[in-house]
Amino acid sequence: MSDRIKNVIYYIIILGFIVVGVYLRVLFFSYDRPFWNDESALALNIIRRSFVQLFDVLDYEQVSPPLYVVFAKFFGLFIKKYEFAYRLPALICSILSLPVFFVFCKKFLEKKISIVFALMLFVLNYQLIYYGQELKQYSADVLVYLLILLSYFYINVKETKKWLLGLIGCVFALSIWFSYTALFGILTIGVVMVVKNYRQWKKLLFLFLPFCCSAALFWIFRHELSASTYLHLFWQDGFIAKNFSNFFQVISNNLHFYFLNLNHKLFIYILLLGGFVSVLKNIKEQKYFILIVPFVLALLLSYFNIYPLSDRVSIYLSSLWFVVMAKAFDLFNFKTGWKWFSGLCVVFLFLHAGLSSFWLSKSIIINKGYYVERTPEFLKLAESKMQKNDVLYVSAMTYINYEMYKDTVDIKNVIIEKQKAYDIKEFRTSFDRLEKDVTYYLLLTHSGDKIQEYENLKQIMQTEKDVVFMNDDKYNLLIKFTKL
Repeated sequence: MSDRIKNVIYYIIILGFIVVGVYLRVLFFSYDRPFWNDESALALNIIRRSFVQLFDVLDYEQVSPPLYVVFAKFFGLFIKKYEFAYRLPALICSILSLPVFFVFCKKFLEKKISIVFALMLFVLNYQLIYYGQELKQYSADVLVYLLILLSYFYINVKETKKWLLGLIGCVFALSIWFSYTALFGILTIGVVMVVKNYRQWKKLLFLFLPFCCSAALFWIFRHELSASTYLHLFWQDGFIAKNFSNFFQVISNNLHFYFLNLNHKLFIYILLLGGFVSVLKNIKEQKYFILIVPFVLALLLSYFNIYPLSDRVSIYLSSLWFVVMAKAFDLFNFKTGWKWFSGLCVVFLFLHAGLSSFWLSKSIIINKGYYVERTPEFLKLAESKMQKNDVLYVSAMTYINYEMYKDTVDIKNVIIEKQKAYDIKEFRTSFDRLEKDVTYYLLLTHSGDKIQEYENLKQIMQTEKDVVFMNDDKYNLLIKFTKL
């Protein structure tokens, strides 16, 4: 087979994967799920605040880059359906990240089979697909981080004029207001560029001075990110202990989050080990520091309790994990007597990763097995059944959902439970305060543990009368009962 035909096949495969990635993201987006609790909290900030006010500390313990929520609010000016408008930036960023990741792979992976494998992991990764249709900034984190790391290959400090370096620096300066993790990308290429071009320090000032000024202003206005006790408690599992006792657990938890679709985690560790060996073999090439520095930086930020290495807030690193894993394929030699063994390994790894990703996407996305909080649907159900003197009783954890969708119904009598209930005792205390001989409709669409709360409520309702449970397979719940 000629090289030309091989190249044609190669680009058809690449295009095929990108098309599949776009299809899965658009399909998931098209389901138009109601906002879940976290999305509702952020959406309420966007709806109720002006563009300028979005730069201030957000309500409901929400933290999101100001320019990102401004971007979302801008779409809301033209598209009146909030779920569609506010999630559109995430979809756009998720789709754009596909070709950007392909270009990124070409900078580090030597074999075409390695590039195809990395792209497959990226395109079919469920977490990346999921955050392409949620009102949060995580898709933007992935895209902006990739673009910043890629910029290293296109900025020639010695030959580029100072005014152009200053312009690029201004783009860097703005990027951290659109994605918090852009800061880590800029620090990464900054370290590598300073080592490479330290004699061009005057030109480097033009490149990084606007960013430094913006970062200082960013810290002043967004200091609550580092000062928030709530956020540090919420993400405490993402901080490495001072004695490193949870070091491997933190790493393992992150890999489990990224590779939710892979059943055999040993497969991941073997590929990562091979990938890092391959990277270290080529470490004399300065570009490979772009793959190493981010991991070192992420570990330091986690160790010093600055930024957690945990789940979705560190999803910006997923692209680097995929590239390092695929880098292991560069170690395979297909021209020796062991080429049959290398071929079998490649086929097995592709089938295992590809089929695992496909079945997960099929069960959750195509077969609609995803999680959903149907607040507007259950509010309308309550409205259709409630009599004049009946009362809607909103559970504490569902309060944000109710605030987001309360205007979609006309329910006059509402009680909102302020005390978050986690066990039966707390539930009983809350219910004992209710007025007797009144019919209530209890709404529960969000909880830290819906199943447990559902079981608790089943027990409590045994002491009430006229009890009717209305729920779906995701434990969205409406309970009619009369208080005795």
